[in-house]
Amino acid sequence: MKKKERYRDSIQIIADGLYKLWKNKVENLLTEILQEAEENDFENMHPQDWIRINQSNTVKAAYKGANQLSKYLQTEHKDKLYYSKENLFPREWMNHPKIKTSIDRCPAFYIILNHIHNRNRYFKGKEYKSMIAEANSFIPDIKYEKNNGGRSPIRHDYSTFLTNNAFYRDMVKRTGLSKNTIQRYLAAFYDIGFLKLLYDGKNKGRLYADGYFVEAQDNRRRKISFMKQDKQMKIGLIKLPELINTYQKKQ
Repeated sequence: MKKKERYRDSIQIIADGLYKLWKNKVENLLTEILQEAEENDFENMHPQDWIRINQSNTVKAAYKGANQLSKYLQTEHKDKLYYSKENLFPREWMNHPKIKTSIDRCPAFYIILNHIHNRNRYFKGKEYKSMIAEANSFIPDIKYEKNNGGRSPIRHDYSTFLTNNAFYRDMVKRTGLSKNTIQRYLAAFYDIGFLKLLYDGKNKGRLYADGYFVEAQDNRRRKISFMKQDKQMKIGLIKLPELINTYQKKQ
């Protein structure tokens, strides 16, 4: 069995175990209500009414508890809930005490950062061509130009995304974050230099680049992120909580 399949199966085993534990607890409580009804004498209420009321309260309590657990996981363990082993971040340099302290104050940081990096990381064929065509529709033949030691720069395709309604709908669904939260983080990401604004389409959205693609030896494309270890980025990450808290909708 492949590692990916074993990993997926282990998650399913844990999920099944928790579900059965919860389900059995509810079923046992419902059974206890039936048993208690058989043992008691009811003067002011019909036994069936007593059973319906108490079983209903039990099911409602179980439903409320399940929702509370879901909300707890969403708020207290959101980073773990949306973790993927494909995630590139955090990098080792991000564990610097000052940087880590700042990032820890921004609970959606790695969720949004990894989502943006992963969303087109493995694009190929039609998906990749569609991304390039979208960028070219705003700025024809737009390319990232890498310094080449005084010679003509090496040109690479940008990794881009357009912040239109479809983008936000998809990101809200996949990350569990609000649109406003996503917008404030994107504004801060732009300010620290992680995102490059290629085109401002106003109501149509902004075209951002978060990196570029290079050709690998196996003829595959490898994505290079603009979230890189340099002085500007380190200073920006330290200021990140302040930026996120002060930004309102700018997208």
